[in-house]
Amino acid sequence: MFNPSRDQARQFLIDAWAKHRQRLPGTAMEALAADLVALHPEYHALLEAEDALTREWTPEEGETNPFLHLSLHLAIEEQLSIDQPPGIRAAFNLLQSRRGDRHEALHDVLECLGEMLWRAQRSKLPPDGEAYIDCVRRKAGFFCLFVGCPRRWSPRPPPPPPPPPPPGGGAPRGAGATFTLKVGAGETAKCAARHAHFAIIYCFNPERKHHAL
Repeated sequence: MFNPSRDQARQFLIDAWAKHRQRLPGTAMEALAADLVALHPEYHALLEAEDALTREWTPEEGETNPFLHLSLHLAIEEQLSIDQPPGIRAAFNLLQSRRGDRHEALHDVLECLGEMLWRAQRSKLPPDGEAYIDCVRRKAGFFCLFVGCPRRWSPRPPPPPPPPPPPGGGAPRGAGATFTLKVGAGETAKCAARHAHFAIIYCFNPERKHHAL
């Protein structure tokens, strides 16, 4: 499978799936490929079709190339098995723990891998492994925004009595009970993404003050 042609890569996936359906023995790589195909029932009929080797799938028609998708899946599984680029395994494990579903986490990584390859092709530069891993880490942090991040509230001592109202009446600004939001340093970036409209005031203040007005 080292640098195969398009037809060789397609034939490998077709044969791996055929062996799986017919319960025939295969290599470890074929077994992995068949397991990945099994996770995508929408591709089964496409791989079994007579024109599977020659058919074209174009973005203009709103179609996803199943062979490209499955090949990227295989590449990711190999990267995870050898931790290459270094750090991809840890980044994926974090993403999977946040996602709670391995297949969904793999699809997030697949998007990052596709973006890295597209940028490398566009810039005619080698693939940027660090940017790839950073993308996976951002996916993990972005998902946390939707499931919530652990936060611990604790009351602060009551504030001093408010100053007297200014001439002409009206309540002084900032009056009310004050609390400190204790958040670990690692939560700061996710906090900033969640509270983008006042991130500097709220997320980068060592003592997060929240006034109950």
